[in-house]
Amino acid sequence: MKPDAEREKQSVATSAPTRDRPNRLPLIVGGVCFGVAAILSIVGLVFNPTGTTPFSWRSLFLAMVIGGGSWGLIGWAITSAVVEVEKDVSESEEKGS
Repeated sequence: MKPDAEREKQSVATSAPTRDRPNRLPLIVGGVCFGVAAILSIVGLVFNPTGTTPFSWRSLFLAMVIGGGSWGLIGWAITSAVVEVEKDVSESEEKGS
C-alpha cells in the first residue's frame, strides 16, 4: 500500500468516533457566560449606588436567574450555531474534494 493511503485510512478510523461524540463546547461557553453574568448581577445588586432595588434573597435569586440565565442561553445558542456551521462547512469541503 502507498503511505498516503495508509494515512488516509488511519485518519478516517480515528476521526469517525469523534464525530459521534457530542460537542461540549456550547455547554462550557454557556456555563461561563452564566457565571459571569450572575456574578455581575449580584455585584450590581449589592453595590447599587441608587438603591432602587431592595436587597433580599428573592431579588438576589431573581438577579442570578434572569441575568445569568439569559446570558447563559445566549452564549450557548451562539456557540451551538458556530459549531454546527463549522461542521457543515467541513463536511461540504470533504465532499467537494
